[in-house]
Amino acid sequence: MVGDHQHSEQYGGEQPGQCPEPHGRRYLTQPRDLDGRRASRQRGDGGIDDHKHRRFRIVGTDTRTPDHDHVAGDSGDHCSEQSGDEGEQQPIDYARQDQAGQCPDDDSYNQDDQQARRRHVSPLWRLRCVRAIMPEAAPARDPDLRSKAPRGTDTHWTATLSRSMSRTVYVNGSFVPEAEAKISVFDRAFLFADGVYEVTAVLAGRPIDLLGHLDRLDRSLGEIEIQAPLSRNELVGLHEELIRRNRVEEGVVYLEITRGVADRDFLYPDNTRPTVVAFTQSRPLLDNAYARSGVKVVTIPDLRWRRRDIKSTSLLAQVMGKQEAKRRGAYEAWMVEDGVVTEGTSSTAFILDEAGILRTRPLGHQILPGVTRRAVLRLAKAIGSRVEERPFSVEEAKKARESFLTAASAFVLPVVEVDGVPIGDGKPGPVAGEFRRLYVEEACKT
Repeated sequence: MVGDHQHSEQYGGEQPGQCPEPHGRRYLTQPRDLDGRRASRQRGDGGIDDHKHRRFRIVGTDTRTPDHDHVAGDSGDHCSEQSGDEGEQQPIDYARQDQAGQCPDDDSYNQDDQQARRRHVSPLWRLRCVRAIMPEAAPARDPDLRSKAPRGTDTHWTATLSRSMSRTVYVNGSFVPEAEAKISVFDRAFLFADGVYEVTAVLAGRPIDLLGHLDRLDRSLGEIEIQAPLSRNELVGLHEELIRRNRVEEGVVYLEITRGVADRDFLYPDNTRPTVVAFTQSRPLLDNAYARSGVKVVTIPDLRWRRRDIKSTSLLAQVMGKQEAKRRGAYEAWMVEDGVVTEGTSSTAFILDEAGILRTRPLGHQILPGVTRRAVLRLAKAIGSRVEERPFSVEEAKKARESFLTAASAFVLPVVEVDGVPIGDGKPGPVAGEFRRLYVEEACKT
């Protein structure tokens, strides 16, 4: 499945953890509401299980000077305006909707805001983008860079600092320290894995391809008959607020929605409120050693259920497969059914076959509709590559010119070995490298 867990070796052993909330551009509730929620938690009256009474409106504050000078050290994602009275904040409505109450499409959504973000993106992050796209053209890293870097501008520096800090997580309408986050033992996800989830990458403090992930989330919820507890705009705001509060420059946002809390019974309970949980993980995504070395893959039988198109929280088969891959000295396991590859435990499988055709399995109940998969297919068609959504066997994979995998947090990684057999010359191929470059380049510009 796409965009989920990766091996801890990729992140240099860093443990997830986040910094406390900085000054910010957006918040989801008025400060008085947050104070009320803190008081509720202190009283112990429960109040984190009712979305109807905790719905929020996406607003923002602008703290720029009148001439809109950029504040040194700001990552550029906290631009705002103040009124004439010192400290008085003017709310700006970022929850722009069309007449149907939905977010505009990818091309029109928040274009002014995206342009402002591009103007103020951290210079250090731009440098990391250059290194990721054209490592040979990037200047050498200044050894004194971290001592000069303003707070929140360097991912590795921030992640190191954040290990001693507590993350803020989202639970059923409240943003709380992770140590205070609580879910009922009777939650259906705990008892039956009765829920769905999404993992969205973050670059330069911005969620990547978020609308695609929310489209897939809507579909998964519909397939298991859970009514979405939050609107599209509220989910966008939730992601942005978590990123802001935790000062995530690079990493992921994990979002899970379950059927809610009820006494244990296989039947769907009536009138339960869905549980919504979200948290962030800061970790480097652009600077990935596997993008340079390539990864090894092993094949395993596909033991999953027959509705793999639903991004269910039931991941035991994938967890077992990932552990088997590690035991056999590989990064990923490709699952095989009826003689052909379905997908990886946390990725989509691609090959460039002997005829030079880019192939991946077509969509259906057998695989997850990967968001990064969709982006790569679009890029492939844009540059004129021959593409076929057609299954391939393990033997075809071993004979391929090239192979690679895609995932939300890994982007595109070249596969250099399948079951001990080198792919091509056993080194990362140019096609995989080009798709990673194109994907990262597009993400850097967005």
